[in-house]
Amino acid sequence: MRAPITAAILSAMSAPAIAIEVDGRIDAAEWQGAQHVTDFRLTQPLSREPAPQPTEAWILATPEGLAIGFRNTQPASA
Repeated sequence: MRAPITAAILSAMSAPAIAIEVDGRIDAAEWQGAQHVTDFRLTQPLSREPAPQPTEAWILATPEGLAIGFRNTQPASA
């Protein structure tokens, strides 16, 4: 898992820099060009099976540094 995330960060650092507004939303226009990561795996227990709930992350270089956005899901019963 570490190698894909490292590759995503390095790839994001070479993307064109734009400003991201921190507003709790992942706006497609703002995050255009970001590295989109979806291959999250279970670590407890350390099975490395795909995560049971979808998780997405976006990594983008901005003039201020790295911007990282997450979209996590959780069942309504939890």
